[in-house]
Amino acid sequence: MCKIFPPSLFFGMLLIVGGILVIIKNFTHIRIPIFSVLFALFLIWLGVCLLVKPKDSVFARTITADRVSATLHNERIDMNGKDITNKAYDVSFGQLIVDMKNATVAKGSTAVTMSVSFGNLEVYIDKAKPLKITGSVSFGNLDIFEKQTSGLDGSIVYETPSYKDAKNKIEMRVDCSFGNVRIRE
Repeated sequence: MCKIFPPSLFFGMLLIVGGILVIIKNFTHIRIPIFSVLFALFLIWLGVCLLVKPKDSVFARTITADRVSATLHNERIDMNGKDITNKAYDVSFGQLIVDMKNATVAKGSTAVTMSVSFGNLEVYIDKAKPLKITGSVSFGNLDIFEKQTSGLDGSIVYETPSYKDAKNKIEMRVDCSFGNVRIRE
């Protein structure tokens, strides 16, 4: 959240200013472009929040036991030696780099979901691991090892040779709308 003007304070002030502008416009001969003024105030607030950007901001990262999110933020996550079981990775208006080359996999099937909205995602993972990646892209580029698709509504399914017979395997689902995804070794 923006520490200078939290959203509740800002939007409360925006409603008050908007109300005053409506009164001025209707009871005087002064013509004020109300929407333009309110939109400009919103852009100023958003710009100040991005410049100040405290660590617990909505414009930063969120890391919990089962989710990693980067919103209006660039983040690098190193999963080496860590368990990736049932993790979700999200990036919106930023960049997320996830290194899974030496990540551990729990017994059985491990589901990993990744989503990109107006951003970039790079994933590094060992192709020797039993791995199946199902990816789809609405508007953007999807690059999974040797397979690539771009443009409108593309999809890729990538499976390592060891996937079908493995007891411990990774099933990765990647969804991208308006962005780029690169999965490399």
